[in-house]
Amino acid sequence: LQDHVRFLASDSLKGRLTGSEGDSLAALYIREQLMMAGLVPLSSDGFQRLEVTDRVTPGLNNFLSVNGMTFTPSTDFMPFSFSGNSGLEAGVVFAGYGFEISSDTLTWNDYRQIDVKGKWVLMLRGDPEPQKSVSGFIPFSNDRDKVMLAKDMGASGVLMVSGPIMDEQDSFEILPTGDYSVEIPVLRIKRKVADMILMANNTTIADLERKINESKKPEGFQTSANVYGGSEVIRKKSATRNVIMLLPGEDELLRDEYIIIGAHFDHLGLGGSSSRLQDTVAVHYGADDNASGVSAVIELAEKFALTKGTHKRGIIFAAFSGEESGLLGSKHFTDNPVIDLSKVNAMINLDMVGRLQDSSFLQVGGVGTAEGLEDLVKSLGDTNQVRLSFSEEGYG
Repeated sequence: LQDHVRFLASDSLKGRLTGSEGDSLAALYIREQLMMAGLVPLSSDGFQRLEVTDRVTPGLNNFLSVNGMTFTPSTDFMPFSFSGNSGLEAGVVFAGYGFEISSDTLTWNDYRQIDVKGKWVLMLRGDPEPQKSVSGFIPFSNDRDKVMLAKDMGASGVLMVSGPIMDEQDSFEILPTGDYSVEIPVLRIKRKVADMILMANNTTIADLERKINESKKPEGFQTSANVYGGSEVIRKKSATRNVIMLLPGEDELLRDEYIIIGAHFDHLGLGGSSSRLQDTVAVHYGADDNASGVSAVIELAEKFALTKGTHKRGIIFAAFSGEESGLLGSKHFTDNPVIDLSKVNAMINLDMVGRLQDSSFLQVGGVGTAEGLEDLVKSLGDTNQVRLSFSEEGYG
């Protein structure tokens, strides 16, 4: 395990940024290790090739007007990197922080009393507890996740704005790399633009941010504003690849069914906009995230391959690229499957298992995605040595 981590998290791989030389070297290493264990390529040479976006820039066709007043791209508004290349003229509904949360510790629904179908949704970025480093809102506060929820609710466009408590300077960030367009226009707007939208409601973004943060209550209402806007982003592509290898099943009747054991092998490269220290350019090694998970995949492949009677079904061992950019490799695998996905009984994903030696706490996600999974995990887990924490959701 340590040998695998040392290689994948070495200086020579330079942080395994998707599409980089280090990313390619990692893929070659993983395939070699799995072939040495006795696995066979599931298709052609064991690689599944794909293209991902490694640079995003605004196009020329970004525009915005509120009640006929025109605003300037890059100065008053700009698209998000995940925005669709499309336009919309429609009314605007304010949806607070854009949450729909129902968990053991937190219930919050900004959409409870509003209808956003076919409309622009105006929402605050961040969450109502910006001063807290640990908060129940944090897992739901990602910009793209909020937009996807708004789209699920029927919104045809999204306008996002930072309140003064979250960002006093009201500044725009450089568009991060990424892919995975949400296919509707999504614009980051300055507070002065949002305040014009709210003018007839006799309120401002600063007032609403303060009210929601203090009351800890959802806020949503219809505005009378009409917005005509659109977005265009230009995506520069680079090549990468997943590693997809098969350990054939041992049972003649069940060998055409599969279990998938997988992990992502990409990381943040030299940092930059992806780093928690965004102005730091240095190798981001990714030993825990996720050389640890990849190492576990390789060792499991060797264990199953060398131990007869352990796998009636075929086991697909998958190493995905592009995870840090938006689950791109795994999405490509499910969109372009090399086997019949209806024959897959389960998928086990290993991500950041490298800290277990320092803690007995183990997070197991997705136990609600099939009947009996939680009971199965509990029955197989030695709770004298490992404390298990469960979540039902099958995606992060």
